[in-house]
Amino acid sequence: MTQLAPSQGAVVTAREGVLLWNGQPLALSLWIRPSNQLIFVGEKWYRGVVRLIAQGNTVTAVNQVDLEQYLVSVVGSEVYPDWPMETLKAQAIAARSYALAQMFQPASRFFDLGNDERWQVYRGIETEWNTTQAAVQATRGIVLTKSGRIMVSMYAATDNIVREVFGGRGMSQTGAYELGRRGYNHLQILGTYYPGAGLSQIRLN
Repeated sequence: MTQLAPSQGAVVTAREGVLLWNGQPLALSLWIRPSNQLIFVGEKWYRGVVRLIAQGNTVTAVNQVDLEQYLVSVVGSEVYPDWPMETLKAQAIAARSYALAQMFQPASRFFDLGNDERWQVYRGIETEWNTTQAAVQATRGIVLTKSGRIMVSMYAATDNIVREVFGGRGMSQTGAYELGRRGYNHLQILGTYYPGAGLSQIRLN
């Protein structure tokens, strides 16, 4: 086991499917477990633990993090943190539902979700805000369901994108902003964009 002192860094690269730690061959993959709960990878700080995986001559970094803490960053990445709280709550529920539904069809054998627009944007602690923390906490464990299953709750920035990409089935984030600004609560916002869906409470550790 290799240990780093606080604020000490290491350069990890890959060559032919093997990780190199400061230029020395080490392993096919490794886990990094920070003692202070934060770890700096690439250009961002993350919570949880990180697994580094050698894939050919590239390194894939996988952040394993608590679902609810992950959502605090996702909500802050997907919408503006100063949007109406009810809009943020609706986004939190949609993002939680999407994340859990994707676990049944993971993006890779190494991870459930990517971190960009193809899945949900996730930027570590960079996009955590008091408002996004409050929205996630207020909706903790609540998911959208349909026909007894967690819904793959698609969403996009505008109504036009929702129509063009998802055939009109999904939430428009700017539309949700307008509804929140007009006084709609998060249940009304979700009901507008996911007709026929119900809400369920899941148990979290």
